[in-house]
Amino acid sequence: MTPHVPSGSRHSFRFGLPPSLGSETARERAERLASFLQRALGKLVEVGVATSYETLAKDLLSGRADAAWAPPFVCARMEAMGVRVLARGVRRGMSSYRSALVG
Repeated sequence: MTPHVPSGSRHSFRFGLPPSLGSETARERAERLASFLQRALGKLVEVGVATSYETLAKDLLSGRADAAWAPPFVCARMEAMGVRVLARGVRRGMSSYRSALVG
C-alpha cells in the first residue's frame, strides 16, 4: 500500500511489516527484504516492524511508511481512507473471502 506523500522529501524508501510475524522472524525477514528492495530500487531502504496493526496503519497514513505488507483488514481500512492498494491477494479468482467462528 502506498500513502499520499510528496516525492523527493527524503532519500530512503520506508517499508512496514505487521507485528504478526513475531519479533525474531520479523527482524530476519526485515533484513532480507531491505537487502532485496535496496538492490531492486537502487536506494536506501528501511524496513520496520510495527508494534501493532494500528501503528502500521498510522505509519501509512502519516507518511512514516511509504509502503507496507498488511493483512486484509488493515488494507481494507486503509483503502477506505484513500490509501492506494497496489497488490491484492486473489484466491480462486476472488479477492474477498468469508469466514466463520464456531464455538
